[in-house]
Amino acid sequence: MIMGWSKWYPLNEENIREHAPAEAGIYRIKLSAGNCFVLGPQGWELCTAKPLLIIAFNSNEPLRVSRCERDNICTDLVYIGSTENQTLQARLRQHLSNSSGSPCIQELLNMGYQLFFSFLSRASDAYEAERNLYRRFIEATRGYCPPCDRNSRECQAERGR
Repeated sequence: MIMGWSKWYPLNEENIREHAPAEAGIYRIKLSAGNCFVLGPQGWELCTAKPLLIIAFNSNEPLRVSRCERDNICTDLVYIGSTENQTLQARLRQHLSNSSGSPCIQELLNMGYQLFFSFLSRASDAYEAERNLYRRFIEATRGYCPPCDRNSRECQAERGR
C-alpha cells in the first residue's frame, strides 16, 4: 500500500537525514516559490517571475504546471526520480554532491536557488506511481519531461506512449 507523498522539505543534508527514509522510493524536486521554468521556443528556460496562475501542489495533486504570462507553460517541478538499489537518503545526497546527481540540479544549487524534495516510500505499486507522475507531467506540458530530468529513460519511455 502506498501512503501519500510527504510534505516538502528544503533539499539540504539536515532535512535529508531527518526526513528522508532509509529505504527505496520515489521522489520529486521543485524550485522555491516564485521561481519556475517556462517552456520557450528552445525548450525549458529558467524564469524568476511569478506565474499568473499556479495550481497548488499537495498530496492529492502532486503536479504543479501552470500557465504563465503570454500563455506559456511553466513548472516549478524540476525532477522526478526513483531509487532501486539505494535508499532515498543516499540518492538525495547525490543531488547535493557532484556524484551521480543531476547536473541541472547542481547548477541551480550553485546559482543559489533553494530546492525542495518530497518522497513516496517504496511499495508494491510505487513504480506505477512514478510512471503516472511522469505521464501527468508530460500531458500537462504537451509532451515535455521535467527540466532537470529531460534525458531520463523512464520519462522518454512515457513520452513514446
